[in-house]
Parts: sequence; structure tokens; C-alpha cells
Amino acid sequence: MNNRRKLFNTIDSFITATGLGLIMLFTGCTEVVDWDTKNDQQLVVEGVVTSENKKHYVNLSATLGIYSEKDTPTISNAVVTINDGASVYTLVEHPEKKGFYETTEAFAGEPGKTYRLDIRLAEPVGGVRTVQAISVMPPRVMVDSMKVVNETSEDSNEWYSIKLFGRDSKEMDSYCLMYTYRNGTLITDRLDQLVYYNSQDPEANLSEYTINQDNISYGDSVAVEIQSVAKEYYHYVSDLKEKMYLYYGDSDQSSKSSSNVYGNISNNVFGYFYATAVTRLEEVAE
Repeated sequence: MNNRRKLFNTIDSFITATGLGLIMLFTGCTEVVDWDTKNDQQLVVEGVVTSENKKHYVNLSATLGIYSEKDTPTISNAVVTINDGASVYTLVEHPEKKGFYETTEAFAGEPGKTYRLDIRLAEPVGGVRTVQAISVMPPRVMVDSMKVVNETSEDSNEWYSIKLFGRDSKEMDSYCLMYTYRNGTLITDRLDQLVYYNSQDPEANLSEYTINQDNISYGDSVAVEIQSVAKEYYHYVSDLKEKMYLYYGDSDQSSKSSSNVYGNISNNVFGYFYATAVTRLEEVAE
């Protein structure tokens, strides 16, 4: 596999969580992660709790050097729990997906609640054996309807746009990641395909927000998943996107510097654990 492709897939996996997308407000200290994987392995933690009534997950893996052709190592036999202050949820490793841990029971996360992730590894990775992360679930965005509209340009080009309708508030900070599905399949599974919403952007308004999509056809079932995230996670994803472009935009590997990526995992571990309130809307393209 091409080393750039391997690196891109690694970055992209951090923001596409089995179709959900990574996916956040946290109260702990922000960790600065030096993502230099040329030599030592580093632990990677990817986890999320959503407002949906479902089993929630944590994925544990390790980094590889930029020039490695090996598959990404998975981390098994860890003890993983999520604590919301009232209940402690145990996560067990999936029998067919090594390194992928799910809660043993389904539950719906609640906006405003604080969620703490605790992990203890069977063996240290990069000198780290225990890690912790804290995230507070932000409130849902105030979007209650959508419409899929056929658009035509002056030169008769046609495409579909997605119109979201809700309430916009510039008085409070709101940050969202938006994912689009066509006939049940996620079609915005890349960093450069995500829609980013920031309530402090003077040009952004949720009272009528437009998402343009050129790969929607008449009769398609179109769904939008809106994830309310923390400002810190919003910028974390932006940092990953910038790093992706850094590696893709320069063919000279030797000229690439090891820039930092911000996460909320303790002990200088790469990745992010976040809680997100999810809004889902669906309409048919007509």
C-alpha cells in the first residue's frame, strides 16, 4: 500500500467511526500530542458516546511509522469503562473485531452529562498502560426539518441541495459536524467532504442552512446526521484535516515536519474521546 494512502487512511479513520463519524466538549486539560510515528509505537484511542439509545464503542490501536507497510496493530485484552457519575458501563472486545470494544448494554447519553473513559492495557504501548479522558455532551442543535431541493444554474446545470431549517443563536457557541447519507450509505466519509458549522461564523445561519451535493439523484432517500460537538473537537478535526493536506500536498517526505495534534486523552496519547448529541433528518429527493 502506498505510504501516503496508509497515512491518509489512518487520519481519516479518526473522524469516521463505523458510519457515525467521529466524532464534544470536555472538562479535562487539553493534551498536545506530538504525532511523530517514525520510530516508537504510540497508543491511539478513538471513542464516542452519543445521545442515541445504542451500544457505544472505543477502538484501541497503535501507530506505525510513516514508511511501514504493515497493517495497523490492534490492542486487545484491555479493561475499558465509561462512567457518567451515576453508572459505570463496561466495554468488552468484539469477538470478530480485535481492538474494538462495545458497551455490554445499550444506553442513550444525555446532553449536559459528563462522561469519563478509563482504559487499562494488558501490556504497555509506547510506555503507556493507563489512560483517561473526559467529555461533556453538548446540547443538540436546534434543527427540526429539512428539504431536498433540485437546483438549476443559469447554464442549465442541475444538482440537489439540502436545506436545513431551525433556530440560530449567535449568543451561544455551537459547533457541528454534518454527515450525509444516500439510500442508507454514508457519502461524506472523508475529511474534505464533511460539513462544518460554527455559530460564530457570520455567514452561517441554521434558520436556513444549505448543503450542496452533486451525487444525489431523483428518488434517493437523503439523510443528514448532525453531531453537536465541542469547540475543542471541532478544531481537533480541523487540525487533522490540515495535517492530511500537508502530507498530500508535498511529495517530499523529508521536508515534512512533525506538527502537533490536539486531543483529550491523557498521557500524551493520540486520539479523542467525545460525547455528542445527534440529530437525524431524512427526506426523499424529488
